[in-house]
Amino acid sequence: MSLATAHLTRHRARLARAGAAALLICLALGCKGPAARDPAGFYRSALAEHRRGEYQSALEKSRAGAAQFTARENPAWHWRFRLLEAETLISTGAAAEASRLLDGALAGAAPDRALEARRLLNLGWVRSLQTSHEEGLALLEKARVLAEESGGGEVLAQVEIRRGTVLTYLKRQEEAERSFQLSLSLARGLQDPYLEGSALGNLGFLRLNKGSYEEAIYYFEQVLPLARRIRAPALEALTAGNLGWCYFRLGDLDKAAQRFEHSQSMLAGLGKLLEHQVHLGNLGSVWLIRGDYRKAIGYYERALAAARRLNHQRSAGDWLSNLATAHIELGEIETAARLNREAREVRAATGGKLPDAWLEVNEGRILEARGDADGAAKRYLAVAESLEAGPTARFDAKS
Repeated sequence: MSLATAHLTRHRARLARAGAAALLICLALGCKGPAARDPAGFYRSALAEHRRGEYQSALEKSRAGAAQFTARENPAWHWRFRLLEAETLISTGAAAEASRLLDGALAGAAPDRALEARRLLNLGWVRSLQTSHEEGLALLEKARVLAEESGGGEVLAQVEIRRGTVLTYLKRQEEAERSFQLSLSLARGLQDPYLEGSALGNLGFLRLNKGSYEEAIYYFEQVLPLARRIRAPALEALTAGNLGWCYFRLGDLDKAAQRFEHSQSMLAGLGKLLEHQVHLGNLGSVWLIRGDYRKAIGYYERALAAARRLNHQRSAGDWLSNLATAHIELGEIETAARLNREAREVRAATGGKLPDAWLEVNEGRILEARGDADGAAKRYLAVAESLEAGPTARFDAKS
């Protein structure tokens, strides 16, 4: 070994020992990660990922931030990161896990009113999703009072969006409208395009639910550029789907197909599989009405397979019923009869209302094709009687 090589070897050994010593010191004292160097920037990064629908990364960052700042040493930042963790869990469908966090580690220890308002906001939303809209609304009312007292405009805007949604579930439409309008005003004052888009989207959905589709389009079309500007693909995809439903109901099948296709392709990439299968089925409905029954069947079969993978039986029943309709149109009566029977079994197993108007129409058409005119007439009469209280929607728009 040359002198130069020996010197280099000893130098590397010293560096290795120094590195090991540094690691031991780091383990003993706790090295400061990016959250500690810039907690506000790290939090903004996690929040942006949450709003873009990048939930796994947002969850990892929120947990890292909470671990960096303990409840004892820095309760305010600890709470902010833990609340973002809860919000991300809710967005991924893990409401039970979020509830345990909000009711457990974070219960009764808020460092200020604004953070307690945010805890109650999320807890109220979880309660509405899990148990009772009334119970959820009561918690949201408490959150609203605290947000107003603390002067937290952003939290108040979020509370009003959730409150308006729960009021919509409770069919208190005028109160919901006021909540969404207030959240829109607050969001614009804060210059927060994400909250603005959420408020506009909910105002649109209120009108969609009332059948005021042209008014709904006015609001939904304002959401899309906001969603693209802030790179929020989940908001963009869901809004495109709602626009598709509006155009579908207005009879503009070209625009409906365009929006449904836009939505389902984005939702698949985002992993929002429940909403994805809904818009696959909606595309099937577009082609059913256009008379391209084979193409409709292709979309319905994809939607059915997706619903079954998710074990979402209600959707599976809808797509089975619509598949039966498409096969009736093609004259494939035995296939239609089998599919309609499966749809009826799913409807019964999931506690759905029977008789179902569309299943009965299918059954009547099947009997008619088999030459049983009397049996078909009885089915059609049963449908007419069941619709006296109002028609049953065949396809369901999802927000």
